[in-house]
Amino acid sequence: MTRTYAPEALHISDLIAEKLADPARVHDQVWVPQELLPESQKWYPLSLGSGFPGISLLFSSRIERDPGSAAFTHKYLAESLAALHRTDRVKGLYNDVSSLAFATWIAHRATGGYVQAVEKLDTHVRYVSKTMLSMAGGGPCQSFQDFDVLSGLTGIGRYLLMRQDDMREELEGILAALVRMASDVEHGGSRVPGYWSLVPPTADPDRALPFGADGHLNLGLAHGIAGPLALLSLSCSAGIVVDGQRGAMERLVGLLDHWSLQDERGVFWPGWVSFDEWRAGEVGPWRRKRPSWCYGSPGVSRALQLAGRALDRPDWSDLAIRSVASQLSVPPSDWVVHDASACHGWAGALHLLQFFEGDCPQVSQVLDDIVVRIVESFDADSAFGLRFSVEGSDGKADFPGFLDGVTGVGLALESYARGNTTAMEWGTALLTV
Repeated sequence: MTRTYAPEALHISDLIAEKLADPARVHDQVWVPQELLPESQKWYPLSLGSGFPGISLLFSSRIERDPGSAAFTHKYLAESLAALHRTDRVKGLYNDVSSLAFATWIAHRATGGYVQAVEKLDTHVRYVSKTMLSMAGGGPCQSFQDFDVLSGLTGIGRYLLMRQDDMREELEGILAALVRMASDVEHGGSRVPGYWSLVPPTADPDRALPFGADGHLNLGLAHGIAGPLALLSLSCSAGIVVDGQRGAMERLVGLLDHWSLQDERGVFWPGWVSFDEWRAGEVGPWRRKRPSWCYGSPGVSRALQLAGRALDRPDWSDLAIRSVASQLSVPPSDWVVHDASACHGWAGALHLLQFFEGDCPQVSQVLDDIVVRIVESFDADSAFGLRFSVEGSDGKADFPGFLDGVTGVGLALESYARGNTTAMEWGTALLTV
């Protein structure tokens, strides 16, 4: 598909890659104003979201048109391996051994190499998946690690699906756990889904809401029920189905349908449902959220689109399309997007909206609008070319990473320029493919 601003998008992606060419320099240039974040959130070397493995994805994705990028992929994987030797934590897809395994597999797909490295890392991923399964309880979730994309079973499950020929048993174990969690459990005298989270949602400037011990039902793609729905759908489309999987998908879609909201533009989703709202059967006042990957309607819509295709449910796909169309009726200038990041900024919207280009005629123009915004905000004098917002601050930070930094932007620009969503294998980390 022809892209209006493909040359400009590729140029900025190339400039970002140039600024990320030296891992040592990248580490030294990370900067956040006034020490607003813990050190691990600014930079964690063995993180898919904010460290070396995530940055390697940008160079792996460039190898087809720039074979020399393979050398930079290798540099970042080597730095990741050095960091791995300093930790023995059991974490999900976005940290530690799982993040390195994912990045190495993407590098293998791009180069044909790293075969032995993948095999060795998969031994550790098997241990991680089994350990995380043993930690998942039968009641409300004690942490996001129980099921979410970044640190929980859904993210690990997506890697196992990529490696299904070698880790089918582990994948089916995780799918079975996600199916069980779709059933109701007792909590506070009420029946709530097993996905009920006893931890508060991540910081969100759109809604100030106190959370006590009663917890919430998270609806987003990163930390909520849209993530497991996406994995169950992708697995179903790949022909991997466990007992109860279809029913679990129907239950999750039913929850998203029930808790959807309407404004003058159309359908959208709140980020979560509190315990009081659950008991009342309706949520309090919500305004339309920014169209992000982590929270917001585009991420939920992509999960619904995947589910509709997996089970041949046009009504689910239609709900997703109506939500995207309602978002596109809002001018991008009113989207309340504060930076270009993949997690909650322009790059995330650019990535997600491409999946609806054949369904909504407005998408192509909005994609062009987003790319122009990113290109015009590029600052060659800054550390990585773009600067990013920090929750709770008016300041801007220099982040190189995949989720909150320039790596995700470079990847989204490259995929826009190529006009081919099937080529975005890095999107598996976002549960969008």
